[in-house]
Amino acid sequence: MSEERYCRLCKKKETKNKCAYGPSMWEKYTVKDASDNERKDAAEESGIVSEGKKKGLWDRVWAKRKRGEKPAKPGDEDYPKTLNVENKTFKQFMNEKSADWQKVNKKDKTDGMGDAAIKAYRRDNPGSKLKGAVTGDPKPGSKDANRRKNYCDRSAGQQKMHNIDCSKTPDKPICKARRRWKC
Repeated sequence: MSEERYCRLCKKKETKNKCAYGPSMWEKYTVKDASDNERKDAAEESGIVSEGKKKGLWDRVWAKRKRGEKPAKPGDEDYPKTLNVENKTFKQFMNEKSADWQKVNKKDKTDGMGDAAIKAYRRDNPGSKLKGAVTGDPKPGSKDANRRKNYCDRSAGQQKMHNIDCSKTPDKPICKARRRWKC
């Protein structure tokens, strides 16, 4: 049967095969009985309360109330900046952010993103390297020819994965896009 000792590396009482640092380190850095100060320091570092539980959110909230402090409000110094959000729903936020290029994309009636939609997308997302479909006849081996080949290979994989037959359902978005890219 394994002997349980206090490991100074893991800062807890454990057996040789449960030590996170391995059996050889367990043999070097364990003592049969740790001092009270070592145990207390280990408990404070790991956030363990005397009952053996970790301090959670509500423990901190109740401790703050016990000290007589009021909860932080928006605008206070200790109020988290991530929670200081205007009263908007997620849909409102997303519509504000992406409405322009999506509206343009729907209006231009092209399969996939047209030039106007790409310009609008770049306005909304500065630094974007989004490029349009290769619709012309590029020279074999050129960058455009490679982009077309890569797109056609990727979209063929999607088509096979979703069992889409473009001869039966030509109005599916993947079929329209493949036609536009001349795949």
